[in-house]
Amino acid sequence: NILITDLGTDQVMVYHADTVNKKLEVKLAQTVSMPPGSGPRHIILYAETNHAYILNELTGTVNMIRYCNGCLTTGFVCNTLPTDFKPIPGAAAIRISANGKFIYTSERSDNSISILRVDSEKGTLELIGRQDTLGKTPRDFILDPGGNWLLVVNQDSDSITIFKVDRNSGYLDPVNLIESIKSPVCLHWLA
Repeated sequence: NILITDLGTDQVMVYHADTVNKKLEVKLAQTVSMPPGSGPRHIILYAETNHAYILNELTGTVNMIRYCNGCLTTGFVCNTLPTDFKPIPGAAAIRISANGKFIYTSERSDNSISILRVDSEKGTLELIGRQDTLGKTPRDFILDPGGNWLLVVNQDSDSITIFKVDRNSGYLDPVNLIESIKSPVCLHWLA
């Protein structure tokens, strides 16, 4: 199955892919409408609990959605920003911890990472903290496969911030700032 977020139409599409007569066929199986003006930007899956998490760029929210048998079922919505947040939201990236207990999102408008606790049994998320990225415009970030480190690229300050991840609490501790990396926008972990 292929899951696609469409920021412009506020929809998430599920496509089923199959090989028929040695040809790949892709068919639209489901369209899920998100709240108008939310701007679904990225989606991640956590196979162990059959949940998908959709980051909405324009509202700074995450939708926790059940993903089962190739279909999405809408569920809990959580704000990644405090209620008194003044700037226009600009959520950029979303990741899940290796143990599935925490969701992280980057927010370009105030240069931060939001930390959300996952309760997969109740099907809920809770915003538990926010961490300054020590740079400007955190476009992307990545967790190492072991879940011990989180690296953030700060596009407009030409830097990468390295955080130590507390795997029990989900909180981040800045340990290094690498500067003079021209406009970084994406990270990929090579193993």
